[in-house]
Amino acid sequence: MADRTLAIATSLGVHALAFALLTVSFHAPPARLPAAPPQMEAVETVAVDEAAVERELQKLRSDEQARRNAETARQRKLAREADQMRRAREQEAQRLAELKKKRDQEQRERKAAEAAETKRLADLKAEQQRVAAEKAAIEKQRAEEAKKVAELERQRKLAEERDKAARAAALKAKLDAEAKALEREQASLNSRLKAEYVDLIANKVSRNWLRPAGTSGSVDCQVFVRQLPGGEVVDVRLLQSCGSPALDRSVEAAVRKASPLPAPPTPDVFDREIKFRFHTER
Repeated sequence: MADRTLAIATSLGVHALAFALLTVSFHAPPARLPAAPPQMEAVETVAVDEAAVERELQKLRSDEQARRNAETARQRKLAREADQMRRAREQEAQRLAELKKKRDQEQRERKAAEAAETKRLADLKAEQQRVAAEKAAIEKQRAEEAKKVAELERQRKLAEERDKAARAAALKAKLDAEAKALEREQASLNSRLKAEYVDLIANKVSRNWLRPAGTSGSVDCQVFVRQLPGGEVVDVRLLQSCGSPALDRSVEAAVRKASPLPAPPTPDVFDREIKFRFHTER
């Protein structure tokens, strides 16, 4: 802007000088006419300066247009960046909404699993109580049978003189049959309690099992465990592979993590060495 002002001022000065020279030339005596060449030179100089001023003005207009074009480009760039930021915010908002939806779904699934586990444990406790009641009933039956045997023995003695041999044989056979029946019932009960005890151990191991990364599908294998009376695991090995070394190691780790193992429903079914099937569908 300072250069432009200087150029305009210079041009005006040149025009003023030229006008003064022309004025002096018009009022000078005729004898001084030979000084005309300097007048022509002044006119040419003024013309050259006007052209320079015009070029300067043209340059200023070009610079102004370039500045406007640059400003327009800058505004467009800012608008594009603002649009990109808006789209990025929208995408982030959508991602956060999907993440919240996924987290809510996982919470619902976890609560459902916890409710199912609570119900399963309640059912298991009820089954244990039922088994305990059955055992108490068997013990009561044993006491009644013992009382009955004592009564029979008393009657046998009273009738010994009348039919000692026959009645003694019949009584012995009956007692033997009843004893064998009781033994069968006790064996059946112990077998059922032992199966339930093994299921308790397998279930606790399953809850402590973590699937190794990169594996999928069902898992089915036989596991051997040696434990102390308090349920502490002292040895574990697989009698049958689960399908891969990684799965085998994960099952062994789950057994050790489940230590101490659950207590048996009754001391009669406790065993230091337990074999069970580890199985999962997925």
